[in-house]
Amino acid sequence: MPRSSGRSDPELVKCRSVTLDQITEIDRELLADRYGAAVMKEFREVATWWFQMHLDELIAKSRAHGRVFMNGSNFFLKTDEIVIEHDYELELLSRIRREGAKALTANNAKFLTEHSSEIAVLDLEEILAAMVKHRYGKQSLVDGVWVDVWP
Repeated sequence: MPRSSGRSDPELVKCRSVTLDQITEIDRELLADRYGAAVMKEFREVATWWFQMHLDELIAKSRAHGRVFMNGSNFFLKTDEIVIEHDYELELLSRIRREGAKALTANNAKFLTEHSSEIAVLDLEEILAAMVKHRYGKQSLVDGVWVDVWP
């Protein structure tokens, strides 16, 4: 039994105005790879912008100590939530690889419903990035335009 189902049509992935029905047709592995890229981009930005270290180092230090010192100073942030969210996203990626778009859409049903008209004009990668940024409060819809709330 093949691990992936659905289409890996590059035209579908890059076409504008990808519908939810079309997302369900996309190959599981391709969808997981694209969602994973969007998620890890956000985690890497947090690691480098806030902590000025690689994501792997941040996760390792957080798992070991539950906190990370900022730039060698005496100031630290509790980072156990970053690890929890990182693990959550890795589990979601595993579910997407097993179940395909069903796992992704079930996990983001509220976002997809509330923002269906705004995401209707986006391609797949933009939709996935908007999901992730919305989940972590980095982006909000302001006057019909997606705006970064924090770096």
